Amino acid sequence: DIPASWGISSRLKQLLYKYTPRGVPQPWLKKVVKKNYKDQQTGKHLGYAIVCYRDGAEASSVLLAMDGLRIFANEVFPADELQAGGRAADLAGDSFILKVRAAEHGDSAPAKTLVLSQKVPGLDPPLEEQLRPLPIDELVRRVALLQPAQSPQTAGEDGMRSDSEQDGSLAVRAETPTHSQALAMATAAYTKLPRAVRHVQGRQVPEDLTARLLAELQSLRWPAKNQRPLLSSDRYLVLLSSSVNECYGNLRQMCSELMDWADPNYHYSAIAVTKNFVSSPHIDELDRTYGYALALGSYSGGELCVDSIDEDGIHRVIRVETRNRMARVDGRNVHWVRSFTGGDRYSLIFYDTSEQRPTSPGSPVVVDW
Repeated sequence: DIPASWGISSRLKQLLYKYTPRGVPQPWLKKVVKKNYKDQQTGKHLGYAIVCYRDGAEASSVLLAMDGLRIFANEVFPADELQAGGRAADLAGDSFILKVRAAEHGDSAPAKTLVLSQKVPGLDPPLEEQLRPLPIDELVRRVALLQPAQSPQTAGEDGMRSDSEQDGSLAVRAETPTHSQALAMATAAYTKLPRAVRHVQGRQVPEDLTARLLAELQSLRWPAKNQRPLLSSDRYLVLLSSSVNECYGNLRQMCSELMDWADPNYHYSAIAVTKNFVSSPHIDELDRTYGYALALGSYSGGELCVDSIDEDGIHRVIRVETRNRMARVDGRNVHWVRSFTGGDRYSLIFYDTSEQRPTSPGSPVVVDW
């Protein structure tokens, strides 16, 4: 139970940050109800929150540590926020006894298992989905590049348009199209002129290191909520380099060892750690430079694919084998993962969104750095 005045997500997050036991990562605050009922003795409204931890053992440790704990506002908020005009001024001098209980059935749910067809390895998402992350101007530019040059006799004296001009799926419109229109044009253009496919393999990672990384990932206590929920994966964890939380200390140490082997001078602001990431064409727009990708597990398929236009003007999809292999990949290009079967697929993606060492977009994929 929590007082209604504390029933605000931002306030509860600060409370949890202050009182969560050491070694436990900040949980997923799934639901907050500000007013659930009135206390019969005080007449004040009380509410509740549903808080999700990585597993039952972790939730039990928090329950033991926090149930019956007296919460003091002056321990949770800085003094200036409790002063007149501060965002928590209404809580000045406030305290209450926190009541914690285990969630009953229906209060919460485990992370959803990935619902995607994985019956056949090596399948790409639909062409339209591969192109969807591209902005309008890039879609229009590609349509123009793919159109055959018009001959001088394209239009007659009566001003009739050529066949390609009449075909709305290929014509570059005089007015600015919507994204849906540009996407439809680009999809039609690539259907007629498919991109070339180039197959490459990343650098083989030492077997001892891949074995230890895989064992660590298989036993990992994943966050209660995926940290990039719009992408298709069973589990998604982001390890920020700036974080001091040691919940994933073993994994961080192994990742550091991996980068010492791969590129000791590379600066990464975070590591994306995934389980069964698949499909999900996207562009990592916040990346300031290239990144590194490694996949682990006993599976078939699951190649990393990167869309590109070569310097010679050839439109390509680069299929990269990253199972037990590492590749340098520029996430500022559209990329996705092909379907896979046979077992779980884990991946580690090292990337940098800081301004420490930015680079201009270059080769989409490098395997011999």
